[in-house]
Amino acid sequence: MDTIKKNVIIGGSTKCGTTSLFRYLSGHPQICASKIKETRFFWDGDYDLPQQKINNKEVKNYLDFFFDCSEDQWKLEATPDYLYSYSSAEKIKSQFPDCRFIFILRDPEQRIISWFKYSKQLGDLPGDCTADNYMKHLLKADKKKSPQHLRALEQGRYAGYLQNYINLFGKQNILITFHKDLQNDPKLFMLNVCDFLKIEKSYYDNFDFKVFNPSLNVKNVSQFNKYRQFKKKLRSYNNRLPQSYRNFFKSIMKPLDVFYLKSKSDKWEEISLSSSNKKFLSEYYLQDHELLEKTLGKKVVW
Repeated sequence: MDTIKKNVIIGGSTKCGTTSLFRYLSGHPQICASKIKETRFFWDGDYDLPQQKINNKEVKNYLDFFFDCSEDQWKLEATPDYLYSYSSAEKIKSQFPDCRFIFILRDPEQRIISWFKYSKQLGDLPGDCTADNYMKHLLKADKKKSPQHLRALEQGRYAGYLQNYINLFGKQNILITFHKDLQNDPKLFMLNVCDFLKIEKSYYDNFDFKVFNPSLNVKNVSQFNKYRQFKKKLRSYNNRLPQSYRNFFKSIMKPLDVFYLKSKSDKWEEISLSSSNKKFLSEYYLQDHELLEKTLGKKVVW
């Protein structure tokens, strides 16, 4: 029964703080987190998200992502793209009919800017591309064939995607939250999550709410991507080790990682869209925004 009652997925949305939430929950004694944040095990969407591997092997059983979980712990993973795949929701429903979900939503305009930064970080956009140029790419993108980083416009229409999950799992199994609340008062945000999962709140009394996976203004994209591949291989190797060894290597890598990222990136300058693009987005999201408020039964102020 624990596989039915004790599964929780951070199911969306991308560039909304899902990595931070996953990290905040991972250390909680009543949570057993997947060894890879985005298992992508149930992903069945129309853009490419390669399935994750453990020890360079394809994972055939979802529970293989979880090590040493006790029966009373929640099994946690975070694949934020699940929100955008109805068939992924159906797959999860077939295996875990009472699975719980946490969704984080963000001002769609700010989310587009975050995707712009992240796309430049990964080298998916030219170095001289501006935020308004990025908007042009989004407007021209083929909705069914475009890569993930060119879907930021359509994927800001949260209400329709959320309704699929509400219909399948019921409102009682879904917590819809907001990125601004995670930013402004992370402790209160986490206490609300604790209420949703009925887990101990005192864990967050003196917690360090560090922001994870921010979009970086990297100085050398090629060098940065090589570093990312190195870390990915290191994590794959680390997953084979006993927990005590994994913790040891994490304690070594953490300060090195912080030093590397600080030395290889600059602060972003203030980025905003043109007034015409802002007006377009306001009109583009108006109907979905109204539907979202109707779904939540409250006013939504980004």
